Amino acid sequence: QRQYPPDFGNGSSCRTKWRSEPIESALGVLKKLGYTGMAEPEFKKDPRDGQYKFLEVNARTTTQSILPAMCGMNIEYLAYLDLLDQPFPEPIHTPDDGSLWIDELADLMSCLTHIKRGTLTVFEAVRSYRGKKVFATAAMDDPVPFILALRRFIGQRIGG
Repeated sequence: QRQYPPDFGNGSSCRTKWRSEPIESALGVLKKLGYTGMAEPEFKKDPRDGQYKFLEVNARTTTQSILPAMCGMNIEYLAYLDLLDQPFPEPIHTPDDGSLWIDELADLMSCLTHIKRGTLTVFEAVRSYRGKKVFATAAMDDPVPFILALRRFIGQRIGG
């Protein structure tokens, strides 16, 4: 949905959408490589031909891994069970579409940049947060990571 910095950065808000074409392609590449374990294959849709282009595979977990877990696909837990050669207790299914992961501070900066450029209105930014969501650091049951991130964010902006 958005990234920060806006033209080349990391995802700052990401919404789920099942796309079988890149998923099947990624599975094919991983199987050919004999790869097992955590994998975050990345693709970019080429506007010239509408085809998904394979970029890379990240073999690690990220703060965005909470998004598939929220949609019923706890990939970190499944990777753990796979490592232990244990059966999966939950049925594997297609994750829900439309759920949103937000890196709160990075997306704030992305929205402000887009609003300043005139490519996003405040109303569009607020509307983009509709629906089921999960945050990169903010959590009511553990506010410390967000407080530390906010402190670092403010310190970077005021030169501290």
